[in-house]
Amino acid sequence: MYPISLKLVAQYVVVNLVKGIGYVHYKYIRLLRGFETSSIKLINCASLLINLKIHKKSSLILVNNDSIHVKEKCVKNYTPSEMLRSRTFYFMFVVCILGSSSRIIGISYYKIYGQIWINDDHFLTNLGTVQVISEIPGMVVWGYIIDRIGVTSSLVTMYAGSSLSLLAMYFSARWDRWVYFISAVLVCLITNMYTCFSIATFKWFGNDFYTFNIAIVKSAATLGITGTTLVLDSLIARFGHFFEFGLAAFSCAVALVIIVASFPRK
Repeated sequence: MYPISLKLVAQYVVVNLVKGIGYVHYKYIRLLRGFETSSIKLINCASLLINLKIHKKSSLILVNNDSIHVKEKCVKNYTPSEMLRSRTFYFMFVVCILGSSSRIIGISYYKIYGQIWINDDHFLTNLGTVQVISEIPGMVVWGYIIDRIGVTSSLVTMYAGSSLSLLAMYFSARWDRWVYFISAVLVCLITNMYTCFSIATFKWFGNDFYTFNIAIVKSAATLGITGTTLVLDSLIARFGHFFEFGLAAFSCAVALVIIVASFPRK
């Protein structure tokens, strides 16, 4: 019970700290938002570590604090050091970095880009709210898809959809505000990849050391988000927003090729 409470308190502190600093130093708001997102991911990983340690004797694994009954056993349980010697891990790590760096563009830069074409701050603020709410059905949808078609096929679907939806988000702002609204929400729904990586880590690397292994895998998301936040403003200033969204879509396409060529077929 208390790990979840500590997680919520920590997230509350981070969010409000970023808001407070942002009000005073608005020019750093994008860097602060990147810090906020990365910090929350780290808090989620820490919470997952604590919860899994508490429940390690049960037949459950926890994904986003939800209990999931394990129906199938893995061929082998990898220790962290064994996982780090696995080629599949490094492909997963790179794919997670590419996906998280693309996702942060859709969920954190929607307002900066949207203000160029949509002169309605209230509308864009509501868009951000709906994006956050869409995280919940996104987890449910991807959980259902994984059950139906498996992890690798789900990741293929996700990254193909992410590439297309990011391009649609770029062009839709020029056409109509509601088309932009829908495409931005779809980006948030489609790029909700963390459930897929949690299940993939369990299926491919086992349950015995799942706690440590998933923390290592998800650290890729923190690297992707932080790195993108640090360099993206200068890239936008030099090359423009088409380069921003085009690079995100291209990153997803590269990840898609890696998945098809290298991931286990299960």
